Amino acid sequence: MRIIGWNPHYIGVSTIRATAWLLAASLSAATIPSYIVQTIAGSDYLGDGGPATRALLATVEGVAVDPLGNYYLSDTDSHRIRRISPKGIISTVAGTGKPGFSGDGGPASLAQLNLPYGLAADLTGNLYVADFGNHCIRKISPDGLISTVAGVTPGTELAGPRNLAVDTSGNLYISDFTASRIFRRTPQGVFTAYAGSPNASVLGDGGLATFARLQNPAGLAADLAGNLYISDSGNKRLRKISGGIITSLAVTVATPIGLAINYGNELYVADYGAGTLLRITNLNADKPIVKSWGEVSRDVAIDYNGNILLANGNAVRTFNGSVSTLIAGGNSYLLAGDEGPAATARLNHPLGVARDPAGNLYIADSANRRVRRVTADGNIHTLQDGFTRPSAVAFDSPTGNLFIADSGSHAVFVFKPDGKLTTLIAGGQGFSGDGGPAGLAKLNSPSALAIDPFSGILYIADEGNNRIRMVTPDRTIQTLTKLQAPAGLAIDTFGRLFASESATGRVVQISPGGVADSISNAGLWVTPRGLAAGPDGALYIADPGAQRITRVDLDGTVSLAAGTGAQSFYGDGGPGPLAFFDTPSAVAVDAAGAVYVADTANNRVRALTPAASMTAAPITTQQLLALVNAASRQAGPVAAGELVTLLGTGVETYDIQVNSIPVQTASTKPGEATVALPDSLDVAGTLEVQVLAKGVAQGRVTAPLAPAAVGVFAGLIANDDGTLNSSSNPATRGGRIIVYGTGEGRAGLTSSATLDGEPIYISTFAPLLDNPNMFVLLAYVPGGYFPAGAKALSVSVGSSTSQSSLIVYVR
Repeated sequence: MRIIGWNPHYIGVSTIRATAWLLAASLSAATIPSYIVQTIAGSDYLGDGGPATRALLATVEGVAVDPLGNYYLSDTDSHRIRRISPKGIISTVAGTGKPGFSGDGGPASLAQLNLPYGLAADLTGNLYVADFGNHCIRKISPDGLISTVAGVTPGTELAGPRNLAVDTSGNLYISDFTASRIFRRTPQGVFTAYAGSPNASVLGDGGLATFARLQNPAGLAADLAGNLYISDSGNKRLRKISGGIITSLAVTVATPIGLAINYGNELYVADYGAGTLLRITNLNADKPIVKSWGEVSRDVAIDYNGNILLANGNAVRTFNGSVSTLIAGGNSYLLAGDEGPAATARLNHPLGVARDPAGNLYIADSANRRVRRVTADGNIHTLQDGFTRPSAVAFDSPTGNLFIADSGSHAVFVFKPDGKLTTLIAGGQGFSGDGGPAGLAKLNSPSALAIDPFSGILYIADEGNNRIRMVTPDRTIQTLTKLQAPAGLAIDTFGRLFASESATGRVVQISPGGVADSISNAGLWVTPRGLAAGPDGALYIADPGAQRITRVDLDGTVSLAAGTGAQSFYGDGGPGPLAFFDTPSAVAVDAAGAVYVADTANNRVRALTPAASMTAAPITTQQLLALVNAASRQAGPVAAGELVTLLGTGVETYDIQVNSIPVQTASTKPGEATVALPDSLDVAGTLEVQVLAKGVAQGRVTAPLAPAAVGVFAGLIANDDGTLNSSSNPATRGGRIIVYGTGEGRAGLTSSATLDGEPIYISTFAPLLDNPNMFVLLAYVPGGYFPAGAKALSVSVGSSTSQSSLIVYVR
C-alpha cells in the first residue's frame, strides 16, 4: 500500500502502519519463485599466470630459491605457497586458500596448508614448508606432489615450526618457535633435537647446543662449513652452532627474524624489530663487521646469482645495497579491483548489502574498512573508506542518503548525495542517549539498519546492547524494544518491521508499540542475521548458522531460496538450493525481485535471480533439514543403500519418509536421525526425505541420486589387529588396514583405494555382515620403500570418491 502525498511526522505513524498490516494480512503469496545463483562481486583472483609485480599477496613470511632460479614465497595469511619463475611469472604451487590439513600424496596445488611460514629448497629440487598452523613440515617434490615429513609421527612432534634451512649435505633444520628448540632431520629421515631445551631462556653459551636455552627462535642459515646460525628472536640475539657448541655473535639486534648466508660467508639478518637489514662479515672474529640499511623485512634469501630477496607484508623486493626493486606483490591483497569489473575484484568479509533504485549495489566491505559501490555497469568503486568495521548499509530512496553502521567504532554515518560523509551517531561503546539527541548516544556493535519509508524513522539493531533503537526525523533516539543479540532488520512494503534475534534463532515482527512476536515456531533458523523484504512482501532471511537463505511469503509459506546447508563455495550458474555458501550474513532485494547475498566468508556478493518457469516447493512447516552422508558428514549426491543423517531441530522425534515410503531410523541423537536409504533407489533423479508428526509434514530436504556416494567413517579406520589406527598406534608397512564406510550403492561398481596417492591392494570389499548398509574394506599398506608418516587415504567406488580428510598413520 502506498499513501500518495503523505508526509507524516513521527506522532501518527502507528495508526498508518497498523492499517497497512491489516491489508498485508489479507493477501496471499504469489507463486514462489526458484532462483539461479551467480557471483556479482568478489573473487579469488590472485594474479596467477601473470607478472609477479601485479600479483596479490597477503603476508609473505618466507622466501626461498631453488637451483633452477625459481623464487618461492610463503603467502602465510592466504595459506598458499607461490612461485615466481625466472621470467617473472607467478603461480600457486601449494594451498587452496582455505586453512586446513589435507592433500598428502597428491598435487600440492590441491592440498590445504595452515599458516605456512619458513621455506627451504634443497639441491635436488625439493621444497620444504614450515606448516605452522598444522605443527608439521611438508615437502613438495619436483613432480609437484606433497607429503608430510615431520610433525605427525611419534618422535617428530613440533609445537610451532617457523623457519627452515637446508645445508649442503641435505640436512633440514627446523626452528620450533613455540617450543624454543631447533631440530634436525637427515636425508634418511632421522629426526633429532639439535639445540634448545624445554625452558626458554638465554643460558648455554660455550656449551653443547642441546643443553642451551633459546627463546622463540626464528630464522636459520647454514654455511658451507656446516655451521648453523639462529635468530634467537625472543632473546634479541644471533646464535651460532659450530661442532655442536653454541655461542652468541657480538652483534646488537632488536628482533631478528629472517637469516640468509652467501658463498662469501656474509650473513644477512632481517631485524624486523629495528626496521633494518644487516650484513655481518668477519663472522669468526670477536667483533664482526656490521653494515645496516633501513630496509624492513620479515625474511631474507639469497639466490644463486647473489641477489638479495626481502619479504615484507604483501611485497617481495630485491636489494643491491642501495636500491630495492619490487619483484612481486605490492598490491593490496584483499582490496583489489577498484574501477574494474566487480566480479574479479577482491572483497574482505562483506557484512552488509543495499540496493538503490538506480541499480547501484552498496557493500559494507568490513575487513577492508570501507563501503564500496557496484554501479549498474558492473564495475566496483570505493565509495568511502576510513571506517573501523562497517557492518551494515541502508539506502533511503526519498533523500538519496546512504546510512552506514560501523560496528567497530559503534557509530552510524550518513553518506549524502553530494558525496559528503556526516556523523549521525558519533559512537563510543556503551549504552546511553535514549530520549535525547542521537548524536550524543552510545551504541554497542550496531549490526543492521532499516529505514521506514512511511515515516523516515531509522531503526538500528544495537546488537551488543540487545536492543532495537529508533532515530526519528528530528534526530531523537530511543529504544523500541529489547531482543537477544538482534542482528538483522527489514521493513516491508506494508510498513511492517521485522528483526532477527540471532541468539535465540528467532525472526520476529515488531509492533509500533515495541511488542515482538515470532513469525514461526522455533527450529526453523539457527542463527538468523540479515533480513530483507521483497516488492511482493516476501521476507528473506540469511542464516549463517544453517548456510541458507530462506523466504517467508505473506501467507506464512516458508521456502528455501538457496543453500544446501554445507559450508563451502559452489553452485554459481545453478539452482539456489544446490549452491554452497559460507556464512551468508546479509541480504537485499531489488525491485525486480533479485536477492543479493553477502556471502561473508567466501568474500563475495552473490545474486539470486528468479528463474523463469521454475517454482520452489513450499515448506509450510517449521523445519528445514540438511542431509549428509552418515560417514563423511558431507552433503551431496546419495546412493541406494546408503546410511544418511538428517540434521535439524527435533528430527529424532519425527516419522521419516523417503520418496513417500516410511523408513526406520538406524540411530538418533538430539538434532540428528540416521536412516538407511532403500536398496531399490535409482542411480539418477532426485531423492526427497520428509519428516512428519502424526502424518503432518514438518520438513523436507532433497538430494540428487547417484550410482555411488562414498563416505568413510574416519574414526573407525583400524589396523590388522583390530585396534584403531592413530599417530601413537600406526599401521605397519606391508600390513593390512580395515576401513568402514557407506554409500557404495547397489550397482556393483568397481572399488579402488590409494594411500599417499599410491594404489593399494584391496583383499576384501563387501557389505558388513551385521549391517549391509555399511561396507568393510581390507587393504594392504605398501611395504619396503614406502615412507612412514601420516598418509592420505582415498576410497573410490566407480566415479565416487570418499572425503579428502582421511589419514592413515604408518610406521
